[in-house]
Amino acid sequence: MAVSPGRVELVRLDPATGDEQATEPVGEEPTDVAIGSDDVWVANAGSDNVSRVDPSGGGAREADTIAVGGHPSALAAAENGVWVPNRDDQNVMFIDAQLSRLSGRPIDARPRPNDLVLGAGLLWVADNGNSEGTSFDPATREPEGDAVAARA
Repeated sequence: MAVSPGRVELVRLDPATGDEQATEPVGEEPTDVAIGSDDVWVANAGSDNVSRVDPSGGGAREADTIAVGGHPSALAAAENGVWVPNRDDQNVMFIDAQLSRLSGRPIDARPRPNDLVLGAGLLWVADNGNSEGTSFDPATREPEGDAVAARA
């Protein structure tokens, strides 16, 4: 699976040849793809939402487009959903896969959260506003330790 900022679709590629097999419509300005246990998720920065696509070819249904806030820039798939940083809203939100909607309170991640990853039991959020990274406990949504400055 791949997205291209010049297209508004998710492209299914043949793993052996890299040839395009099929496309699925998604929102405007897709910026990232995450593969969950049962779904493919696409962050759509231009339409401020996330598309949820059935990897078996069922496509994105209207109910599977979830509004998330200003400029979702990345995704981190979890066992039960997906985490989304919203740069313009300065937060990180969670979409519950079972409910197909936002769940719980947003994480305050100022000034500009732009990328994230799950690892070592924590949610790590990178911020291009201050070149720092902060870890959060996904269960409590509270910071774990001090922010870490990025070094070149």
